Amino acid sequence: TLSPIHRVGVSREDVFKAHADRSLDVESVLEYCSLSGNEELLNRYPHQCSGGELQRVILAMSIFQMPDLLLLDEPTAGIDQLTARSILRDIQAWVRENDRICFIASHDENLLSKNVDFLFEINKEKLVPVRPSLYQVQNAIGQEQNQLRSDATTRLENSPIYQVTDGFFTFGNGNEKLSFEVDLEIYPNEIVGLTGISGAGKSTIGKLIAGHLQWKSGSESICFRQVQYLSQDSVQNFHPYKIMKYQLHPIYKRWEHLWSTSFKEVLQILQIEEEWMDRTILGLSGGQRQRMLIARALLCKPDLLIIDESFSGLDGISKYKLWKWIEYLRLKWSFSILVITHDLNMIDKVCDYIFILHDGKIVDKLDNFGNWEKKATHTVTKRLINAYIY
Repeated sequence: TLSPIHRVGVSREDVFKAHADRSLDVESVLEYCSLSGNEELLNRYPHQCSGGELQRVILAMSIFQMPDLLLLDEPTAGIDQLTARSILRDIQAWVRENDRICFIASHDENLLSKNVDFLFEINKEKLVPVRPSLYQVQNAIGQEQNQLRSDATTRLENSPIYQVTDGFFTFGNGNEKLSFEVDLEIYPNEIVGLTGISGAGKSTIGKLIAGHLQWKSGSESICFRQVQYLSQDSVQNFHPYKIMKYQLHPIYKRWEHLWSTSFKEVLQILQIEEEWMDRTILGLSGGQRQRMLIARALLCKPDLLIIDESFSGLDGISKYKLWKWIEYLRLKWSFSILVITHDLNMIDKVCDYIFILHDGKIVDKLDNFGNWEKKATHTVTKRLINAYIY
């Protein structure tokens, strides 16, 4: 992992000095990971990097140590299919040219089935080989269609709870400068999906809508009382050593006037197990951590919930259960959701409208009232769809 208080280049150099094979050509490793010549990236802190950039840096740090066996746990979580394929091709090239072995553990069954030599699944605590020719991805979310999907007239009958027109924002310098010129709107009680290639700035858009960053110029209209932004890493959002009871209860007290029930009853409404409250965030499973993160956000009953890759790293069944839980609460309280994700399966099954971000602009705005993928007009949208399907 990368130190949050050091620049990416410093963390990389520390690993290289401590562990690297001195005969290894550092530049060739950076080329394997598509990092060669990217000095601007090395001068950033981890929180300033996209998911794909972080995955490439961590991969380079692993290869520096020239392991005989490279173990990768969810190396493509939270990044788009095009970037994921590129990273897996980099891994394959290094493994074959250096005669090494790579073991990948991932929930991305679709991607694994197309990019590994041997595929296994865990069945009753045993590794069972899967024949790729018979392999079919189980789309858990697709087992049940979203019962709350609004119809095409919803936007005509309501005013948006959030709207930005000619919104402009920029950061970075030189060739790595990224600028946004965005028109975007979110209406009451709808689910909007935001997707695009890794590094396009989707998380930045989410932070701008949440007010964590400010637009440089443009017209912004905000008609919600409360917004909650959920980032990709649930662990970083909690104190690692405090039990959950002492982290959630103060938030409940802050918003107690919105509830007519006790803290214990609120936890029951949010479907949080009582035994979880006596654990730290590190003592919970991935699905339980995400549920805690979302429950904490919902304690203030927000009008808009922004979910930024909060489901990455979870298997299909866990995603399905987590989403149906959110849908149940949305039905009770009628709030809107912005889903920032690379998971096109999820985009397809839960979103009313889909925005595709590329080069700082929304290049496609698609309604999801039947065959949204066939309505795509921009090349990037079509490439993302093709990368997922094929």
